[in-house]
Amino acid sequence: MVEKLILKNCTVFDGVHADLQQDRDIVIEAGSIIEIGNGLATSSTAAKVVDCSNDYVIPGLWDCHAHLAHLVPEGESIARNTLARFLEHGVTSVRDVGGPLLDLQKMATRINTGEYVGPDMYYAGPMLEKGPLTWAQFNETMPGFTVAVDDAAQAEQIVRQIKQRGGALVKVFNKFDRDVLECLLEQARACFLPVTLDPGAPFFHDVPMDLGLALGIRCFEHAKSPWPCVFKNEFQGEYDRLLSSGHDPAARMSFVERVFPLGTDSIDLEKLDCLLETCREAGAFICPTLNIMLDNSFPAEREMTEEEHRARQRALAIIAKVCIFFIKAMAKKGIKLLVGQDGATPENTWAEMFTLEAQGLAPLEIIRGASLYPAQWLGCADRVGSIQPGQKADVLILRENPLTDLKNIRSIHTVIKNGRITKEPSGIQGR
Repeated sequence: MVEKLILKNCTVFDGVHADLQQDRDIVIEAGSIIEIGNGLATSSTAAKVVDCSNDYVIPGLWDCHAHLAHLVPEGESIARNTLARFLEHGVTSVRDVGGPLLDLQKMATRINTGEYVGPDMYYAGPMLEKGPLTWAQFNETMPGFTVAVDDAAQAEQIVRQIKQRGGALVKVFNKFDRDVLECLLEQARACFLPVTLDPGAPFFHDVPMDLGLALGIRCFEHAKSPWPCVFKNEFQGEYDRLLSSGHDPAARMSFVERVFPLGTDSIDLEKLDCLLETCREAGAFICPTLNIMLDNSFPAEREMTEEEHRARQRALAIIAKVCIFFIKAMAKKGIKLLVGQDGATPENTWAEMFTLEAQGLAPLEIIRGASLYPAQWLGCADRVGSIQPGQKADVLILRENPLTDLKNIRSIHTVIKNGRITKEPSGIQGR
């Protein structure tokens, strides 16, 4: 098996510098990028040379909000095929933010040993929240998908389990007592595991973004997350009273029915600017998962009447508008946005990228959000996420320039993961 690759005459977007680098040769050996330069020697008989003249080379892509455990109940054949298709789409790494810990560990092990062909997995294990569990129904087909954390002892135990089972991060969701969350965050820091927060449904967050930032959380899931932090003053006082007075479903529903339909008209622009400035100064990341917010076709959790269906469509349209509003404000502020699909479908990683581009985000920033930025948040940017000497050789070769039109990502003809070609190019020279 050839252990050395030389990519000749590349036009490189390395993920770090904004400019394309012309006529570069990239030497890959033992899974790593060894050297990048002009006119590097190709005399080694052990090397495979790939002519990349007129081609574009970019870092391998990440999907930063996947749930690969959903593949397990579908059966081994579907799981194997789907993981391989992630690579075909240039997704060489996945940040999985919720699933049974043992299932994810087994899946990652099968990929690492070569039993499965698929992306490298950086997984959180179960979604963690105070009971009762919001998504408890997923535990029926995927036991351990979501786990209740109701006291400090449980918080310490689950974080240690995540670390012991190969987890790379912790995902907290929706409801937490503050003292328990603080204990969990302390344990995560001790285990060198970053924590990401999904605050939950659009309103009534036990751990809103501003509190998450104050507690040291540096990643937030879903573009709708800022909403309860940035209400206009005419709504803020009532919201705060409802949040602090305990669970009053009728009063909360009344508030939602009045404020939710206002959408972006409920937002205080100065508060939003202040919140996003705090995010930027803290170096926080946000994973918008915008495409799924715009996809009104995804199935409901139960059968609905025609009237209920129309109401649901109206609600989804409001959420989509609010998400787009927030994303544009985030991009303008310079917040680092991660690319994530909220699912387990390879094509939807691209769909998320194209949806972000349609909202005005620059292709350069979107590609960084699917390569450099996730590695930075995970603390492994010295090893993966860009094209530089010493980096793991996760590399894509494209026929068209993705920085001028992101849809050129579809022109991928060669995928290199861990220094090995997983999709053979036409320009290989026998050596």
